[in-house]
Amino acid sequence: MENTMKKETGNKIIEQIKNEAIKEQAKNGATDVDLKQQLSEHFKLSEFTESGTARRHKIKNVPGPREVERLRYLCVKSLEPMRRRFGAIRITSGFRCKKLNAMVGGSPTSQHVLGEAADIHTGGRELSEKMFGFAKQNVPFDQLILEHNPVHGIYWLHISLRSDRPGNRHEAFFIKVKKS
Repeated sequence: MENTMKKETGNKIIEQIKNEAIKEQAKNGATDVDLKQQLSEHFKLSEFTESGTARRHKIKNVPGPREVERLRYLCVKSLEPMRRRFGAIRITSGFRCKKLNAMVGGSPTSQHVLGEAADIHTGGRELSEKMFGFAKQNVPFDQLILEHNPVHGIYWLHISLRSDRPGNRHEAFFIKVKKS
């Protein structure tokens, strides 16, 4: 009987440790998701979860199944047509767990947290404007924002698309970012 009690106590402790680990993973946005999976013909999930900030601060930036499906939709509907038109596309920011989003100064309502947005490196001004124009005319989007940091001379394109929430706003605009 004493061995049975020890075994039950041990099982309870193991279960408690597992539950605490699951809570910690959920807090950090981590789940059992295969980051190597293809979201579409040319895009892998890992491209949307990589983050130097997350690595430096040991943040597990892993989306849940709902966010993965939203990213898949974004890839198929919006990013693949851009890939076919412009060639390889480099994702500079995709999914962000809440902790990472706060750390990089993202809005608490950012579509990156929902798995509905990606930032794309676009190169110089001319190519950036061409990509913006093409996307505006040829792909579905919720927001399409051509961003420019004049301090560093870099451009990037933010594109978001709602898949399971109504009301894509079809907002397209240009902003200068004043981050040093």
